Amino acid sequence: MTAFVYTGAANSPAQSEPWMGNTRDSLVEIMLDFSSRKLSAAGYAAGDTIKLMGIPKGTLIQNLVTTVVTPEGSALTMSLGDSGSATRFHSALTLNSAAGTQAASAAVAQLYAADDYLLATLAGTLTNSGSAKVSVVFQFVDVSNRNSYGPL
Repeated sequence: MTAFVYTGAANSPAQSEPWMGNTRDSLVEIMLDFSSRKLSAAGYAAGDTIKLMGIPKGTLIQNLVTTVVTPEGSALTMSLGDSGSATRFHSALTLNSAAGTQAASAAVAQLYAADDYLLATLAGTLTNSGSAKVSVVFQFVDVSNRNSYGPL
């Protein structure tokens, strides 16, 4: 099992694009594009995890939806969660679903009392021929220190 960290490098499998509105509520989209990563012949293996993004203490994650943009082409699943539960948001999400297939999160919302990471865990092997591309969209709400703000 290998742990991968999203660093924003050009050959990273994930890209996050947060939208910052006028409130402390943001819509975040992470595009997991496995075809853009420079893989070894073995590719990703079952049990490998990818840290998609840091989640600061006092954050509420809700309304998480995934969309298969490009199917993998083989029977491969992925779970989405955090250090407390690898399947908190999705368990065995099929990456070989038809393009456009969407799935809502298993969890309605998760409030983080400590810093954590949004994690993707693979349940199979992704090879060099893999072309899986998955969009992960969710609401990212800063609920820390609410007493220092006036009415919303």
